[in-house]
Amino acid sequence: MTTLSLDPSVVHRWVSGVTRILDSVARLAPRERTVFETVPLATDLGQGRILVAFDGKGSQKQPFAFVVKGVAESWWLPVSNAELQQLLGVLDTIARQSTLNPSRLGNQSALLVCQLDERPQPVKPIHLEHPDRGRRFARNARVLARYIIDTSGVVPPASVSILLSDGKDFTREAQRALLRTKYRPGHAGGRSVDTIVWQWFVWRSFP
Repeated sequence: MTTLSLDPSVVHRWVSGVTRILDSVARLAPRERTVFETVPLATDLGQGRILVAFDGKGSQKQPFAFVVKGVAESWWLPVSNAELQQLLGVLDTIARQSTLNPSRLGNQSALLVCQLDERPQPVKPIHLEHPDRGRRFARNARVLARYIIDTSGVVPPASVSILLSDGKDFTREAQRALLRTKYRPGHAGGRSVDTIVWQWFVWRSFP
C-alpha cells in the first residue's frame, strides 16, 4: 500500500502546467516527440515527488509514464494521454476538495487528514491479495480510493468511492481490504473524528 501527502495549494498549478505540456505533445506525430520530464510535484513534505515523463520507449498506445518517487518505494506506470488526463483531473479534484469545508464532501463531521492532531492508523497492516495469484501471468496494478474512517475505526461501505482502477478484480480487492480493516480513528481537539482519506493501493507481479 502506498500513501502520498500532497500540498493542495500547489497541486492545481502543477496539474495545469502538465496538462498544457501534454496537450502540446499529443498534437505531435510520435516521431516528432522529444524526451522530456515535467517539473516534479513535491510529496510527503518534500521527501518524494511525482512527475510525468516521455522517453520514447513506451508503446504506441501508452507512450508516457506516470512516475512516483516516494519515501518507501518508487514506481512508474505506462499511460496513454487520455489516462494521464483522467489521472490529472482526479488529482486536481482532490486538491480543490481539500481546500473546501469538509461538509461539502458529504459528511458534515468528517475532517481531512491535514486537519487532524493524530492520523488514523490500521490496527494491523492492510493485507491485499493479488487477484492474479495462481495464474501464469500477473499484472502490476493501482487503485485510487476515497473513503471515510469513522469514529469507531471502521470504513462505512457507502463511503468508499473508487476514483481510478486498473481493473474490476483490483477494485473488488481494494474494497474488500478496506471493509475488513480495523483502524485507530483519527483525533482532533482531543476527540475521535470521522476522517476523509484518499489512498493508493499498489499490486506488484510476483515471481
